[in-house]
Amino acid sequence: MWRQNALTARLSIDTPIILGPFGARMSSEDLVAIVSNAGGLGIFGANPYAPDDIGGIAARIRAPTTRPFGLTLWVPTPDQPPDDAPGFERARARA
Repeated sequence: MWRQNALTARLSIDTPIILGPFGARMSSEDLVAIVSNAGGLGIFGANPYAPDDIGGIAARIRAPTTRPFGLTLWVPTPDQPPDDAPGFERARARA
């Protein structure tokens, strides 16, 4: 069946549908949970959020679903300063 393949098995999802993360604070916790509950893989774009906020985002997604979901994150490097990723210079300093 087209729905079951190596990708769906590896990600533990039912349907090979992946919600691409939205940037610029446009990702929706509700939409991520809805896609995951429907058997796809919902992904939340967490890049513009401070490190301390990301745990809360994950908890709010986890509340309505027990299915797999993802959080994407771009961690800046010294030669690429963050444009919209608050707090990562603090997190990088602690590492």
